[in-house]
Amino acid sequence: MNLIVINYSIDIGLRELFNKRAALIFTLFFVSQVAVAQSSVVDSIWQSMPTSGTPSLVERFFLDIQKIQKQLKNSDITYAVTIGMNNAHNEQNAKYLSACYELAGDLYDANPSMQLNALFHYNRAIEYAKERKDIDQQVDVSLKMAWLYAKLHLPEKAYLLARKAENSCTDQKTAHQIPHISNYLRRIGDCYISSGKRPEGNACFQRALKTGLFSDTLEKIYNYNNWGVNLMHLNREEEAIRIFEKGIALAQRNKIEVWVGIMKGNQGWIYSNQGQLEHANTLVMHDLKASETYGDFDNASRAAQLLGKIAILQKNAPKAYYFLEYAKKLSPPIQYETSYVRLWSEYYALTQQWEQAYSYSKQAEVLLDSAIALKNNKERHRLDNLIDFLEEESEAQLQVEQAVFGQRQEQDRSMLVLIVFVLVLGTGN
Repeated sequence: MNLIVINYSIDIGLRELFNKRAALIFTLFFVSQVAVAQSSVVDSIWQSMPTSGTPSLVERFFLDIQKIQKQLKNSDITYAVTIGMNNAHNEQNAKYLSACYELAGDLYDANPSMQLNALFHYNRAIEYAKERKDIDQQVDVSLKMAWLYAKLHLPEKAYLLARKAENSCTDQKTAHQIPHISNYLRRIGDCYISSGKRPEGNACFQRALKTGLFSDTLEKIYNYNNWGVNLMHLNREEEAIRIFEKGIALAQRNKIEVWVGIMKGNQGWIYSNQGQLEHANTLVMHDLKASETYGDFDNASRAAQLLGKIAILQKNAPKAYYFLEYAKKLSPPIQYETSYVRLWSEYYALTQQWEQAYSYSKQAEVLLDSAIALKNNKERHRLDNLIDFLEEESEAQLQVEQAVFGQRQEQDRSMLVLIVFVLVLGTGN
């Protein structure tokens, strides 16, 4: 059976060479003719799927693809989504389709080079959720889109979606339809922060705790931690310490040591800024040990970097050197971050190695004002224009998709008529 490609993806670079509208129309109206390169890995997973059980066949297929996604190429992901969504549409079930479109969006969202495809699939999931009046899924997918917009450096779009989700969570007509509403309020707060709306984020974290409808203890701990971090960035340090204390107490009662460490590390950061270096050192050391124990090496690297900073403030050069090197060992990419390079400049200044101190200081400036940052700004504007265009054409996308599947159904009917005709001829002979 021929597979119909229902997703579209045009390389962003090509959009600069062709008129945007012409490019999209070309993609939409010729998409049914595109041949998808097959993938033996994807085929083997699909063929091994049991035909019965919960969740549904395509949902389980997408969940299995997620488990090995890092091993797959972009073409494998596209092929998997094509197989899955073609089979999902055969069911003609809005609940089934909305779940499958959301999972397909998750697959694309996890791959930075394919995130624009995720927007299309998330939009379709929301459309089917609206058809079913499923407020819970509408809020869930809207927040996934908001977070994706934030990752694409489009904070205003992220903010608008988060605001819409918050309205659903606070409207008495819809709020009762949303289980674990505190989870969503916490996620909305995170989206507000990524949009630069920190005060609104605080209000959501506070409302989430007041509502108290978290799905589990970890969600409540996330809420305490993210609220505390947001207060830190607003220079409301004493409030942040109190919020972290509540989160630490909850994590300790439930023996979730990695989060005890993380929140103690956050408190240590505050105390280091206040000059309480010994107290800060004790707290951050707890964070380092807990993060290493539970395999969170990125956070462990941050803790080691902070311990290096504390050692510099204490004028303990050997200790500073040890922890700065250890931070790089735990997570090598940290060596390209401005804050880390600046600490090396401070270390060499402490040891009066002025040439090295100057060299690292200049490196930090280069990292801060590099051509990469300028390129990202240009990309940000280009993505903004592109996504505006895609949103304007969303109705056309839906119409073409419906036409594609209608064409497929017509082909299936024609094939059925042909088979019946052949059978009748055979019987007549």
